[in-house]
Amino acid sequence: IFDFVMMTEGGSFPEAVERLAGQAGMALPKVSQEDEAREQHRRTLNEVVELAAQFFQATLASRVGARARGYLADRALDPAMQLKFRIGYAPAERFALKEHLGSLGVSVEDMIEAGLLVSGDDIPVPYDRFRDRIIFPIRDSRGRTIAFGGRIAVTGEPKYLNSPETAVF
Repeated sequence: IFDFVMMTEGGSFPEAVERLAGQAGMALPKVSQEDEAREQHRRTLNEVVELAAQFFQATLASRVGARARGYLADRALDPAMQLKFRIGYAPAERFALKEHLGSLGVSVEDMIEAGLLVSGDDIPVPYDRFRDRIIFPIRDSRGRTIAFGGRIAVTGEPKYLNSPETAVF
């Protein structure tokens, strides 16, 4: 019904919700400034995770990703399948993703909160969580990348590594 109202009246989803709630005699909850700030921060983290997904995909397609592409080909995952599922590759360097996202203006705090960096009291400099791994994006019901699963490219431990629980995952 929301889609119908949006298409027939040309409004956005929130406008359709507001209109239908009014017709049904239902009051919409008021959005607090804290809720609005929390939602904006969640959107920012979604954007950070999407930038990471783009980096991983580009790295798989680059010279650095040749060995990973070979591994995927041996597993019968052809380039079309790799593109369809947005499979990527995290290079072995300890700070590759961190430096890339930093060059785009992403803060280290947002990278940590998005689960992309490993940090802690005993870690003086946060570093990339995923290194030398084939990266499989994990998507939500809307198709947005919210996290990653990584498989070691050849040998090493742990064989599989997933994003930690975050505000978006």
